[in-house]
Amino acid sequence: MTADHIFQDVSNLYSRVFDHRPVLQGNINYFVKEFEEKRGDREHTRLHQIDQTTNRLNNQTIPEICNVLQDNFANLNIQISTATELINKIAEKDGKVEKPLLVYQQQRRKEIWDEFMATQKNKSDSADKDYERQVKLLQEHYTNLESALSSSVAPVL
Repeated sequence: MTADHIFQDVSNLYSRVFDHRPVLQGNINYFVKEFEEKRGDREHTRLHQIDQTTNRLNNQTIPEICNVLQDNFANLNIQISTATELINKIAEKDGKVEKPLLVYQQQRRKEIWDEFMATQKNKSDSADKDYERQVKLLQEHYTNLESALSSSVAPVL
């Protein structure tokens, strides 16, 4: 019996000293409890708010916007047709006199546009050249650094 007693005592001591499962389990349970209490129902509340917002948008806001757009579209369409009729009347009256002026203005705008595009192309080419020059400078700089580094470091065997 003494051997059994000794074995049980040794087993109890061993489990107390080396078996950390109960302590770890307690700490894990405490962490989970604290985490869940601090979080609470935050996700549930946020999802509920998102659901309410989505339902409100779908059921109220979107139909209201569609109705306003349809009303305004009809009004806008009437105004555009009226303006088009007035423009056509003016064009009929002044069409013969204004035509050369319109052609001249169109040509002038085309010249201005071509000049603008040429300037933009020159600026783009200049930026590309500057970029390429900077890349070459950086490559030379890092090549010099690598050669200086490799010459200053003695090989280690």
